[in-house]
Amino acid sequence: MKKQSTLLTTLFAALLLASSADAKVLTTIDEYFADSYESASHIDQETLQITNEVAQKAQETLGFPLNPEFDTEIPSFLVYEGEAVVAYGLETTVQGKWGGIHFLVMIHPEGVVDEVVVLDYSEVRGKPVGKKRFLRQFKKKSMAKKIRLGRDVKGITGASISSTGMVNGVNKLLYFFKVFYAAQVEAT
Repeated sequence: MKKQSTLLTTLFAALLLASSADAKVLTTIDEYFADSYESASHIDQETLQITNEVAQKAQETLGFPLNPEFDTEIPSFLVYEGEAVVAYGLETTVQGKWGGIHFLVMIHPEGVVDEVVVLDYSEVRGKPVGKKRFLRQFKKKSMAKKIRLGRDVKGITGASISSTGMVNGVNKLLYFFKVFYAAQVEAT
């Protein structure tokens, strides 16, 4: 029995090491903004504080639980050209099957997704979540209607946990955009 327990512990440790060894960085925030927003006059960074009240309302509205490990603060980026905000970037991490999927969603001031960029991930089967073929499905989705896996976005075969995490993550960031920025946009 002890031998079996030791073997299971060793296998579990090996799996954890293997999954962290598979961590892959695709880009950084700085690289992304330097490549994609060359014409920006400046980019301001803020941190959105997700209070218990905001988190509870988000969970009720979205229909899935937030992850307290990832969802207490949301880094956001306001991209300016002159005095006007031309894009909002909200950053999060969602849980895949083997580890976190860290990504950025770029949103037009009207609340429409411009781009989803995976920054890094620790996935074995869910690696296609970082591919443009999967990510471009989110373009032009908006906060007006919840994005649904299988209808609005085709999942990745063999990576349903990662696909679900990405869809939920984009929905979550669109919700937080609406809560924190939509009123500002309407006022301008």
